[in-house]
Amino acid sequence: MTDKISRKTKIGFGAGEFSSSIFFTLTSFWLLNFLTDEVRLSAALAGSALLVGKIWDAAIDPFIGYFSDHTRSRWGRRRPYILYFTIPFGIAFVLMFRNPGIAAQTGKFWWAMLTYIFFVPFIPLPIFPTTPSCRKLARITTNAPAFPDISKPLR
Repeated sequence: MTDKISRKTKIGFGAGEFSSSIFFTLTSFWLLNFLTDEVRLSAALAGSALLVGKIWDAAIDPFIGYFSDHTRSRWGRRRPYILYFTIPFGIAFVLMFRNPGIAAQTGKFWWAMLTYIFFVPFIPLPIFPTTPSCRKLARITTNAPAFPDISKPLR
């Protein structure tokens, strides 16, 4: 077995890192701003909605990892999740940045919290590492941080 990794593979993983970086940048940097300025949700409720989502994310991620580690399919352990959860990931992302048109602060809070809770389980699914070797993954992802840096002007 060889540890040589082609430039094409490194660029492919880096491009994937670029696309996922855009999702994370928008949710971590713009979502709170969107909720307070566009949806007109109070800052305390907007922050609380995202906090509940982050707690849910911390609770559910070990289960997602367990299920992905124990998945057996003809495509491997990770690829079915990448294939089947990319579209729900996109739908959840769009729903988060949709103004529900609800007047009451309580309704806006529930909308923000539930759409974020719907989104966070999908975060790791489309970006699972698909290489079987940790050593190989480390060599591939060494170049990946350069690609999110390219996305900084979009932030």
